[in-house]
Amino acid sequence: CLVQYKDIYDMFPPHFCGGNRVKGLGPLRGLGQCPKVLKRGEKMFVDRVKIHVKGGNGGNGMVSFYRAKYITHGGPDGGDGGKGGDVVFIGDESMGTLMDFRYKRMFKAVNGGDGGKRNCFGKDGEDVVIKVPVGTVIREAESGKVMADITHDGERKILIHGGKGGKGNQHFATPTRQAPRYAERG
Repeated sequence: CLVQYKDIYDMFPPHFCGGNRVKGLGPLRGLGQCPKVLKRGEKMFVDRVKIHVKGGNGGNGMVSFYRAKYITHGGPDGGDGGKGGDVVFIGDESMGTLMDFRYKRMFKAVNGGDGGKRNCFGKDGEDVVIKVPVGTVIREAESGKVMADITHDGERKILIHGGKGGKGNQHFATPTRQAPRYAERG
């Protein structure tokens, strides 16, 4: 997915020019020539970042049978798998650029937990919350299709939904097949 944020601001304040010195910081290393100082209203650049996002997989269902000391034929009691985590984008007014995504580009939600014995459900995966500046447009990288547009502070957009958890063997019991030995994968 391609995250794009457009903003107009001065990258280098005027005191950067004139000797490549900033008060108290000494010479600026690696800057070389003094950069061009922008006038108000002039665009510096379009802030773009290419990131990879993945929703969590659903948990697997469990194959289990009830066992107790004096019960000879316990039925199936395999639990369902948990739901995978979602990828959520939230607009944050305090952010100004997409600089946070310069080094961290892979976002993966947590997978759901597997089902357990005695009809226990698996744990749901945690959502990945990605904060972006207000005015961010999120596009699909291959086609360029707009997936989301964050326009307000605190606006939540679920971009990728997590996987659904698999069913345990208790759901596949019928009067003719009373002990199913299979469960659904997440």
